[in-house]
Amino acid sequence: MKQHILTLLIAAGCACAHAAENITIKATQKKVDQTKGAEQDLPRGKSRSVEKRVMYKFEFQRLSTQGPGEFSVEWMVLIEKAEGRTQPATMGQKAVEISFGQSASIETEPFLLLGREWRGGPNPGTVEDTIAGYGVRVLAQDGEIVAEKYDPASAKSRIDWKLLQAPAPRPGQLMRQKDRMRPMAPVQLPDSPEQ
Repeated sequence: MKQHILTLLIAAGCACAHAAENITIKATQKKVDQTKGAEQDLPRGKSRSVEKRVMYKFEFQRLSTQGPGEFSVEWMVLIEKAEGRTQPATMGQKAVEISFGQSASIETEPFLLLGREWRGGPNPGTVEDTIAGYGVRVLAQDGEIVAEKYDPASAKSRIDWKLLQAPAPRPGQLMRQKDRMRPMAPVQLPDSPEQ
């Protein structure tokens, strides 16, 4: 009797352990286009701006027949700006249906990597934004994380998934902030008696 209970507990533990691994995730970076600005003549060489539009394609394949095939996918791609600051370049959330043995995919919207290229002078080269990493996770309908992938692994600690729940800025929101910055009307002080 004890052996059967132990066998059932081990089987249940294995089923739970494999539940998180029943979806594989593959990420592919795609370069959409690249543009270079006009060259500028500087005292020590030439310079021009560089813009790259990049996007990611995330593919999911389901390896288990258990449970429903409807999932929610969340993603976030981080970039490191040329000045060293890391920030999200694109993020989103989408409902996806993944059938057993089939694959499903989503593509992020394109995002910009900005840079500047120098030729001639004492320090030729390019300074540009770089991709710092990404995180993607698949959630079951109850919100449980079924699969996740981070590249590099350190991106997991740098991604704040709460940003997906933050309200989007409303149109004109920046205008209202500018209105608050208007100069105040001059204040008239009561006349003071002259001495």
